[in-house]
Amino acid sequence: MWNHYFALCFLIAVQCCITSIGSSNVRSEILSQMMEGYDNTMQPTIDVDEPTVIGMQLSINRINSVDEIQMDITLDLVLERNWEDHRLKFDGSRINRTYMDMDPRHAGFIWIPDLFIRNEKSAEWHSVTIPNRMLRLYENGSVMFISRITVTAACPMDLFMFPFDTQKCPLILQSYAFTDEEMQYEWTEEQLDDRRHVKLSHFDITDVKFTKCATNLRGNEYFNEGRRPCLQAEFVLQRDVGYYVLEVYIPSMVLVSMSWIAFWISKNSPPARVTIGLTSVLTMATMMASLNSHLPKSSMLKAIDVWLNGCLTFVFSAFLEYAMVSVQIASTEKRKIDKIETEESECRHSYEEHQVS
Repeated sequence: MWNHYFALCFLIAVQCCITSIGSSNVRSEILSQMMEGYDNTMQPTIDVDEPTVIGMQLSINRINSVDEIQMDITLDLVLERNWEDHRLKFDGSRINRTYMDMDPRHAGFIWIPDLFIRNEKSAEWHSVTIPNRMLRLYENGSVMFISRITVTAACPMDLFMFPFDTQKCPLILQSYAFTDEEMQYEWTEEQLDDRRHVKLSHFDITDVKFTKCATNLRGNEYFNEGRRPCLQAEFVLQRDVGYYVLEVYIPSMVLVSMSWIAFWISKNSPPARVTIGLTSVLTMATMMASLNSHLPKSSMLKAIDVWLNGCLTFVFSAFLEYAMVSVQIASTEKRKIDKIETEESECRHSYEEHQVS
């Protein structure tokens, strides 16, 4: 009985191996048929004089940083592109599937829509442990190409309300060579909401807006006349003010209050009053310098500048008050001494006249 059981298992295993080998051979045959006469430099719809529609979906893995000094944002993204290429249709019944997952290296053998990030500063493909890309062909000719990239994109910032500001950082995806008459970009109907698992130390992602745009690049010598299709993902970032309340606003309020302690110290104790006033002024100046070292060097007035300069004015005024009081006291005492000396001189003069008479 056991011999029959092992024989049955052996036959099943052999059948699976034969099926696997046969399926692999069928896949290779299908690929060979598709690639026969295929020109990967020609877009799929060039023979029907219609624009090729590229559907895109963007997923946020992580926001690595938001840099106020360089005014840029670094994102870890997964970009999915979908389009139809009738030249890549195949009979799915031959492999019992409606799609085939291809090795990403095959992407070089088929037509891939051109794409560049217009406001990119730097970007890189992920390749650990293998290139993070996926290529899938469907039996109806649909193609899905997914890739993971890290991109640093320019993000113009308005810091007038800093740190109570909200920044809008765009990511602009655009065709480099094709006009909107030859190619169209569209966001897929359902974009993934990845805001919940994306955490930032100084910002909260309040919204991600996906819009469509078209840009005229006639002024650039690298482009022919015509509008280029483009898509824009705008990340709305609201700054978390908790850090600045704890590290800037509360300490500056304490410093101002501390500078007022000098008003209760006797005017006859100059070292104590000078020490408190000078220490408060220097601490405020150091706090302002430390904060501005993390911000762009510009003449733009910020909300926190108004607060800190106001605090510095109060602190310096308290220090200046003691100097003015000291001068006033010295002047008053000098007048008293002069008056006493004058009275003594008059008394002495009267006494001498009385003695003479």
